[in-house]
Amino acid sequence: MATNRNRKTARSAPSRTRALSLPVGSASNASKAAKVLLNCELESVRLRSCNSDSAEFPSDLVNPFTLKFRDPVGRAVGIRGPHLIAEATIDLESFDSSEQKNLVFRCSGIFQLEYHLEDEFRPTQDEMDAFADRFAVFNAWPYMRETIQSITQRMGFNPPPLPLLRLVPPNIKASPQKTKGYPRSPGLMEG
Repeated sequence: MATNRNRKTARSAPSRTRALSLPVGSASNASKAAKVLLNCELESVRLRSCNSDSAEFPSDLVNPFTLKFRDPVGRAVGIRGPHLIAEATIDLESFDSSEQKNLVFRCSGIFQLEYHLEDEFRPTQDEMDAFADRFAVFNAWPYMRETIQSITQRMGFNPPPLPLLRLVPPNIKASPQKTKGYPRSPGLMEG
């Protein structure tokens, strides 16, 4: 009886994950973000929205699987009492290695983060935007990883080893060798 060695059961995890690097932008924006960072504490993280779907016939998928991220986005929602409210969004897809590049799974989520602001500190809109752009995604990343792992496990897959997230200081560029084979974008680079 002939078998196809490339075909694996739905329990296989995506292959090859590297740490994702999130640039912190210009020195000016980094100092605006730092001003907020020094005057707040993360108080809560909650999943506000989540969508996912998986392959209809997972046994037909071909290993290895690959992960593709769209740029995680952080945005400031505003001030509510003594709290800064921010959101972090993640979109992730996984495809198999067949010629058709079949969808293995797709997950997206929005996490709402609430930061308690110190005393009478009230950041400007520019400061909130700079802070949320950098730190909302960074602070939500462990929760995003856990959520994606739980969802994909329920889909019948071994949880994918999602990469760690690193903040990259201004003026540091990812080398072409480190990003080869991965989608590049102005907001997020894999390193």
